Amino acid sequence: MLTYTWQTDGTNGTLIRSKNGDSTTLLTGCDSLDFGIFQRNPLSNKVDQIPTTLQASNTKVIQISWICSRQITGTRLNTESVQTAKVVLRNQQQ
Repeated sequence: MLTYTWQTDGTNGTLIRSKNGDSTTLLTGCDSLDFGIFQRNPLSNKVDQIPTTLQASNTKVIQISWICSRQITGTRLNTESVQTAKVVLRNQQQ
């Protein structure tokens, strides 16, 4: 089983991936994390996909966006702008 867990203490967020009992920290020091689910069909004349209803069976693309920051000389500063990744789900043949 594969799970992603977002943990936050109010100022720092951490994204953790767990698979078969093994955990890996993917992101630390995150201020925000957002997931979006989409169908594969693109919108007309755009690069974006059609948002799905909350039916998991319609989901073919997952979009993940995050912002991280760090304390630099006592001040919390963004160390990166918004980062976004889209993951396309495919059927696995057995």
